[in-house]
Amino acid sequence: MYIWLLLGILLIFHTSAGISKEASSGRASVVGNSWLYGTALYGPGMISLLEPDSPEIGVGLEMLIASGSFLGALQATKQYELDPVRTRLLIWGAYTGTAYGLGSLAFFDSEDTRAWAVPPMLLTPLGTTLVYQLTQNRDYFEGETDLLVTSGLGGLLYGAVIPYLIRPIEDLSSPLQRKIYVGSAMLAVPLFTWQTTQLIDRLDLHHISRGRATLIPLGGIVGGLYGAGTAHLFLHDRYPRLHVLSSILGLPLGVYSAYRLTVDEHYTIGRAAMIGLGAIAGAIFSEGLAFIAQADDSRIFAACGIVGSALGIYLVHNATQSQTDQSKTGGDQPIANAPTLPLGDGLPVQFLTIKF
Repeated sequence: MYIWLLLGILLIFHTSAGISKEASSGRASVVGNSWLYGTALYGPGMISLLEPDSPEIGVGLEMLIASGSFLGALQATKQYELDPVRTRLLIWGAYTGTAYGLGSLAFFDSEDTRAWAVPPMLLTPLGTTLVYQLTQNRDYFEGETDLLVTSGLGGLLYGAVIPYLIRPIEDLSSPLQRKIYVGSAMLAVPLFTWQTTQLIDRLDLHHISRGRATLIPLGGIVGGLYGAGTAHLFLHDRYPRLHVLSSILGLPLGVYSAYRLTVDEHYTIGRAAMIGLGAIAGAIFSEGLAFIAQADDSRIFAACGIVGSALGIYLVHNATQSQTDQSKTGGDQPIANAPTLPLGDGLPVQFLTIKF
């Protein structure tokens, strides 16, 4: 149940974090992230390196670096001309560089922990520069950017999980295991991102809507949960690696299913979020029934989660389907003379025509 709740929080955050159309929003994102990096990385990193004699000096140094990062970015972006979509890619390039810098610490066996921030401080601007060079040949769009970002996160997940499936790795020393897991994740992120760019070109998804671009990875998440739940139904608590394998096989199946099922309809980011929340509500509702029935077998909860979430997706999808989409897919036509409500500047809205 907690997994579904976490997924709901992420969906709400993703919906509220839409890309602004204002020209200044790209600059605002750069300045805000610069301040964040100064506060959370470069300030603490410099304090760790310099080891000031008193805590007061350390606090003052942190304040100077944080404010200096903000003012420096504000001055440097006076003539900022990049659009908000490409800016978002650059920011994720910075995040990736930071993650690679922190992950690279696994490959160093030094006992000196003062320099922990040096790799991320160096690789963060390198990640931004690399993405800037890779994205300067054409325009990028909002939904396409969502797909690229989620593919990188998917690569991180797969890279971290695949070594777990290789049984002999368990017999290695802990430092070597850590290097294998981190190295696998580092290799998988660019591989998945590159593969997604190829699929976007092949399937002509450059102008995909943000709603559909949200539903496709959401389908992968649901597919992964279904895979793990199905394995649990048959194997119970045995063979945990088969549970993980079933999950990572279910994820691409869910992505493909979501891609095929969303071809003929229009999805806004709000509708996609409601469909995802419908899956969560359906799973929680069905598992709530299992709690009321005092079920003591975890497989019952797994089955309820699968059935309930699927029913929630179906019901909310139909409830949020526009009349245009219904006519395309053979659904009911608008009700004649249905009562309407004027909203805003007189735009009528069909009243009591939403069906389940």
